[in-house]
Formats: sequence, C-alpha cells, structure tokens
Amino acid sequence: MNTTSIPPQDIPDFAVRKDWLLGQLHDSVTQLVSISFFETLMESSRNGAFKGDLGHGGRGEEVFGGQLDRQLAMEMSKSPKFGVTQNIYQDLAKIYDRPRGWAEIQRMLTPVNVVG
Repeated sequence: MNTTSIPPQDIPDFAVRKDWLLGQLHDSVTQLVSISFFETLMESSRNGAFKGDLGHGGRGEEVFGGQLDRQLAMEMSKSPKFGVTQNIYQDLAKIYDRPRGWAEIQRMLTPVNVVG
C-alpha cells in the first residue's frame, strides 16, 4: 500500500485532499482483493489437486512461490478486466460525499491491531 506521512486534514486544497484520500482508498481495496481473493486462490491451486511432478519448479518454486503468488495476485487485482476491485472501490468512495465522509474513509484506512 502506498502511504505517506501527511494526514489528510493537513492537505490544504479540498480537491487535492479528496484525490489523495480516494487514491489511498483505491490502493487499500486493491490490496484487500489481492490478498483475500487472488492470493488465496493461487495458493490453493498451487497446493491442491493440480500439483504434480510435471512442470514443478523444484526447491526454488517451493521457497519463492508465495512471493510470486503475491506479486501476480496484486497485478490481477489491478486489472480493469476484474470488476470486483472497482465495484468495491466505487461503493466505498460514495461515502466521501456524505457529511464528514472523509473522516469515515480515513478511519477505514487506519490500521487496526487485532489481538488474537
């Protein structure tokens, strides 16, 4: 996720603040779709019934396969051909037009520490 240390309320121009905040929202949605959908799908296909002796990349694939999955998943979630990312983003971006909507989006983008 591309983040900067500038809080949105410190960005002077309203239009620039909106563009910056919605850009952060889009990056977060892309990462969410990448991790929750594509990376999970690729991991299960790599370790599932399709795994065989043919076409196996050996120890290197075992070690670095997860990194490759992560990178490919991120690229797939950015693709305009896959509409889920864009649909989620558009639904969440509508929040911005509500009164104090920018604060709601900022709260959504704030990392949460989950103790489990």
